[in-house]
Amino acid sequence: MPLLLLAATGVFASAASTSTGSQRFFFTPGPNRASCEIDAGVRGIPDSAWCLVGPPQVTVRNAVGVELTPSGKLHVCHGLRCIGNAPINTPTLRFGRSIELGPFRCTSLSTGVRCVVKKLGHGFLLGAHELTRV
Repeated sequence: MPLLLLAATGVFASAASTSTGSQRFFFTPGPNRASCEIDAGVRGIPDSAWCLVGPPQVTVRNAVGVELTPSGKLHVCHGLRCIGNAPINTPTLRFGRSIELGPFRCTSLSTGVRCVVKKLGHGFLLGAHELTRV
């Protein structure tokens, strides 16, 4: 599972391109601040959308990470083992903005971050106090 840390701000989500695929890293603003990574076509990394809500929004014990696969399956992680580091200068995706990469679309909302598999419409909504399947 990708590892992310909640500690940077910016304006737009940026791309980290590789010769075999792309990645997007971003944070969402506000009290439901999430840290996210979307991977599509990156050699050695399964296609997925991964988001985490951890400290300081919630305690380490209550940290929640969720991974969405292209088939719409969710993998949920709880606690310290979910927390990691985001790249330096990871930007913040403003409320109402979306990032699309491969089969995924993630949208920054005041209630958290919503990520779905575009063709299925299934995924998750992750906020500081709730994880909901959509």
